[in-house]
Amino acid sequence: RGRYAEALAALEAGLERTPSSVPLRLIGREVYRFNGRDAQAAQAMDQIERLVLASPNRYASAEGRVALGRY
Repeated sequence: RGRYAEALAALEAGLERTPSSVPLRLIGREVYRFNGRDAQAAQAMDQIERLVLASPNRYASAEGRVALGRY
């Protein structure tokens, strides 16, 4: 809808509450891109990989598997 600054603020608030959320980081990649923050978009993808490698069992749920499949 073009409200990219609001989406960025919501993303940052969400990541403070749930920093290990893969679905949120996937959405975050798009939010960063639409806000012209390509470096942070790339970092979001790197962070997903680090999160999963550090604790793979955390993402064994159906939601986690779907998010990893999208990754």
